[in-house]
Amino acid sequence: MRKEYSRNDKIAICGTPKAIAEAEAILDVLDGLEGEVNGRTQLNEGEIRRIIQDAIDVCNLKAIIMVAENAV
Repeated sequence: MRKEYSRNDKIAICGTPKAIAEAEAILDVLDGLEGEVNGRTQLNEGEIRRIIQDAIDVCNLKAIIMVAENAV
């Protein structure tokens, strides 16, 4: 199953429904993942990937999180 992340259209989450829900809950508390605010991009793709990779490592997420169609 694949789900587009609501806060940033470049981010997608793949996995079981349970894994997607867990990953989405973790991503919801991370700062800086918003796609655009007032028409300006907040972070570049590399910074977003670093934030997500840190969360994957700390929280042991099972879902596959993709940024711009590439797995983190």
